[in-house]
Amino acid sequence: MMKKTLLLIALCLPMVANANWFVGGDFATGEQGGTLLPSLNAKGLHRSHTFRINVGKTMDDHWQRYGYVQRHSTQSKKDQTLKGWQVGGGMRYQYPLATNWALVTHVDAGLYRSHYSYSDKELSLDETTIGLVAGTQLGVTYSVSERFSLNTGWRYQRRFGLDLDGNSFKNDSTLYMGASYSF
Repeated sequence: MMKKTLLLIALCLPMVANANWFVGGDFATGEQGGTLLPSLNAKGLHRSHTFRINVGKTMDDHWQRYGYVQRHSTQSKKDQTLKGWQVGGGMRYQYPLATNWALVTHVDAGLYRSHYSYSDKELSLDETTIGLVAGTQLGVTYSVSERFSLNTGWRYQRRFGLDLDGNSFKNDSTLYMGASYSF
């Protein structure tokens, strides 16, 4: 059994070595959208921050497919928080603009898990929600070298089912900056 496993690994290594894999990450900040109860809206739960890690494969000069893990949190005062995770996958299209510059657009979808907590003298909430998320991105990328690139742009994400006691945190509109490495 061990010999068959080693033979299989040896046969697969050349395919992986020429597979044009990449890994990247970005930080995003922007606005949390949706509707809040008036008592919560006055508290300022609107600033959103995310950190995302992507791993994927370049399919040709224009297309890439990827999977991602994302951590999100919403800036809050001491009495409320909205934090969570997302996992998903997507496709990216790259259109060359000039030497080392390209316009990029992404579409992706996945699952999220968010935890919301709030408490004051009048109201207390503590809930966790799981649901679907879909998003799009539009940005530019600059190739620093053959393997390393920097990117920036705008990301919009829509969460389905994130309604907590009359509060709806359905979308994020954020600006992102990141980098990726191909191997």
